[in-house]
Amino acid sequence: MRELVYLRIYCPLCGKGGQLAFLLCDDQMSVVVICEECSSVWRTPREVGNGKIYSAEPPDWKIPELGVGIGDGSRWATPEEISQAGFGDWMAGESEPL
Repeated sequence: MRELVYLRIYCPLCGKGGQLAFLLCDDQMSVVVICEECSSVWRTPREVGNGKIYSAEPPDWKIPELGVGIGDGSRWATPEEISQAGFGDWMAGESEPL
């Protein structure tokens, strides 16, 4: 199982102190921030806590506003993919997914 790369901040929504991590979407180009606990999604780390929150709906887990999905075809983003997306400064470490 691929390790997830997490941020220095926690989810402001779920009340569980959910770990935020970087996910490569099903288009294999877009990197988003997702809470491991409540599955809330933000387009960028800068939007966490003060920007638009996105959610994906089953069964296909698509986010219509972003035109991507977080289900089949998505996976945890690698440090290289996160840096290429311009979020390298937000990486805090790596760990096993819950």
